[in-house]
Parts: sequence; structure tokens; C-alpha cells
Amino acid sequence: MAVLRDDRWPGRNPMTLLCNAGTDGWNGAERDLPAGTEIVKQYHRAVEENDYSIANVIVGRAVGPIHDATSAADIVVATVDELVVLLGSERPRRR
Repeated sequence: MAVLRDDRWPGRNPMTLLCNAGTDGWNGAERDLPAGTEIVKQYHRAVEENDYSIANVIVGRAVGPIHDATSAADIVVATVDELVVLLGSERPRRR
């Protein structure tokens, strides 16, 4: 990533990125990307054009365990179901 961004990101603080077509193109071959190659130019164009299907999206480390998006309603139902089990009572009926 540092090669594409042309920065000196400290090695002790790795970046966490969302996967996209850009990361798929260079993942695992970062050290082989000399400045000025087509993939580097493509990356910089994507950044200028706000094309995040190629440009990187930096995220926190906590994003790794997220694999789906659950609705608030489903979270509430699951929480109530878990509470019912923990309390050993019947689940209230919906009105």
C-alpha cells in the first residue's frame, strides 16, 4: 500500500483496507510494484476520481470479523430470544 500511496507508513502500524479490485490487483506483490507502473497510475487516477472500487478505503482492525450486515430488528429479536433463554421464561407474543 505504501508504494501505491507513495508514503512511508511505519511498518509497525499496518493499514487495514477493505478489499476491492485495486487491492486484488496488487495484494501479495507490493514489493514488486515500482513507481510509475500502470497499476500505480491506475490507483492515483482512482483516488483523484474518488473511485473506491479501485482506490483504497482505510478502515480499523475491527472490520475483519464483520461478514454481514444485520438489521436492527433482527438484533432486537435475537437479543430478546437470548434473554428469554437466560431468564427461562416464555418469549412475549408480538402484537
